[in-house]
Amino acid sequence: MISGDVGERAVARATWRLVPLMAVCYFFAYLDRTNLSVAALTMNKELGLSATAYGVRVRRRGCCSSATCCWTPRAT
Repeated sequence: MISGDVGERAVARATWRLVPLMAVCYFFAYLDRTNLSVAALTMNKELGLSATAYGVRVRRRGCCSSATCCWTPRAT
């Protein structure tokens, strides 16, 4: 285990590098979800999808996108 001042500096440095990256990833994942929600207003009628079918497809896409894949725990 790292002790004392060295450990605190390492954690601070990692925090300053990782938190902005995680915030950017979260922003793009949120943007992607809202974009799909707005598109669903007309897309469901045109493709003949029910609300359930749309939900299943969005969930599959969310699990496979790059940002969500890194941060979402997988079900076993």
